[in-house]
Amino acid sequence: MNISFFNILFLLIPLFLLILGLKFFRINLLKRSITSITRMIIQLFLVGVYLEYIFKFNNWAINFFYILIMVIVASLSTIDVVKLNYKKFTLPLFGSIFLSWSIVYTLYQFIILHDINFFESRYIIPVSGMLLGNLLQGQIIFLNNFFTQIKDGEDSYFFLLSMGATKFEALREFYTKSILSSLQPGLANMATIGLVALPGMMTGQILAGASPFTAIKYQISIMLAIFCIRGLSLLFTTFAINQIAFDRFSRLKKDVFR
Repeated sequence: MNISFFNILFLLIPLFLLILGLKFFRINLLKRSITSITRMIIQLFLVGVYLEYIFKFNNWAINFFYILIMVIVASLSTIDVVKLNYKKFTLPLFGSIFLSWSIVYTLYQFIILHDINFFESRYIIPVSGMLLGNLLQGQIIFLNNFFTQIKDGEDSYFFLLSMGATKFEALREFYTKSILSSLQPGLANMATIGLVALPGMMTGQILAGASPFTAIKYQISIMLAIFCIRGLSLLFTTFAINQIAFDRFSRLKKDVFR
């Protein structure tokens, strides 16, 4: 079933009511909402046009290049939101995200999509988009929590160092809490999936005419892959932070933030 852009415009009616409600509570999100919605529409339209050609050519080099672009954008977006130093964190975060994607997508392709070419555009791009989108959220939550804890708990951190703890031992509790804060939303989502909401891949397959049981199997597979890539990327980022964010005296470097 095709959807016309004219019909989509009718969704602006509840959006208008929402903005009026926010204004009543003096929550000024009008400018930000318009900007975000406009960007979303333009970006998705351009991506739609671009993907039409990618799917038509289905060239492995073009597909792989597109994945690299996605990883780069995810890395830069994370750095931008957390306000980290681009020069210091771009390469480590890119490495963490790309390595996580390589491991998880390779396993997903050989186990779930084993009859499909590895770089098949209709599979590698949408699946990678779901994986990297959720990974991005996890990285932002993790890094925000970690550096906030370091600032607030600096005294306890230096106390542990003075008692003979290594840098990693002194930071272990900060890492643990930050990783948990990033993984818990995913765990809560998995625990309520199917009861509270029908997730994206499953809904898309059902709307496309697939059997609900087929849709369920695909949804289970992607949820497991999302959880794994999110967790792996956090572990890789933890080791990267441990190497680049602290000086030889185990103090947080001043140039970590912009």
